[in-house]
Amino acid sequence: MFEPDQPWPDTLSDENSVSGEEALVGAINNCKTLLDSFSNTKKVITWSERMTNLQEDWTKARSTIFDCIISTEHLQSKKCSFCLEGDACVRCHQCGLSFILCEVCDERIHSCSAFHDRELWNGGYFEPASPVEKLDKLTCTKVESERMLPFGTDNCLSCDTAKSLTICCKKETVAVITTNGRFDFNKCIVKCNNCHMVCEPWDEYSCVIQNGYWPGSLKSPCSYIFHQDLFRMWDIFQKQMPGTSQKSFLAGLGEFSVQKGRNGVVNPTVFSVAFKEWKYCKYELESSMGFNWMQCPCCEKEQHSCHVDGNMKLYRYKSLESRDPSATTAIYLPKETVFNLT
Repeated sequence: MFEPDQPWPDTLSDENSVSGEEALVGAINNCKTLLDSFSNTKKVITWSERMTNLQEDWTKARSTIFDCIISTEHLQSKKCSFCLEGDACVRCHQCGLSFILCEVCDERIHSCSAFHDRELWNGGYFEPASPVEKLDKLTCTKVESERMLPFGTDNCLSCDTAKSLTICCKKETVAVITTNGRFDFNKCIVKCNNCHMVCEPWDEYSCVIQNGYWPGSLKSPCSYIFHQDLFRMWDIFQKQMPGTSQKSFLAGLGEFSVQKGRNGVVNPTVFSVAFKEWKYCKYELESSMGFNWMQCPCCEKEQHSCHVDGNMKLYRYKSLESRDPSATTAIYLPKETVFNLT
């Protein structure tokens, strides 16, 4: 029996510490074994195997995809998908191929979404239609209709009156060229019922630019309007694909427009002049912001050195049969340095 003042023996604590250390070591070993098993069971897939699996997946799904495409080419419902009352005769790629519209809902929806690609159900199949076309049910043919290019709200900015503008459609049309090709719309006359202001917005280049477009000419009436995103795309194409010509680019836009049932003619002269003016305006804007694309930020004021292969796009030396020793051993000095030495 131990006295109260005597210390407890260390035998029990030593045994507990030893058993705890053994348990910890065992747990660590088990974790290592588990991790090793994961690393051993993981299969490394090569690039050729990944490409083979990708091709097999497409091969298996090819018939299903074809059936889905075929199912979208027939009239899925005889009633309008929106009002559930009118006879369905129009579908839209942007609204969704599963939604079929009647004439009333088509006019209500696409009066604001004028750049949607519509198709008319005619003779048992869908036929592409331009924004200014609709289907005549009596003759089962496409006839001309009126479709204006939306330009903003119906609030008068002259007298700051809400809902005071009356928009009247004109017979004259304007060609709007976007990244999706050419769209033809009717021009319009805007009248204010409060201040009696009358204007034709698409004949004023200030209104054209404020709505994100670029005028084809500055004379009224304007027959061509270009979306500025089209110029941005062509600017990128010129830099990323230097071999692409303007003629081929406009031909591609025209072909895409024809496939969508629209007029595919784009005047190359008008496009070229308008694009150059847009580029110059962009250059002036960037210059006012402090950009200088003709100055290299790495070279700064004095260029240290250059590599002839990087500047002249020469072939590699190993592929040459003979070499010019001056290209590798000579020292090149700029004219200013030579003048200073003399």
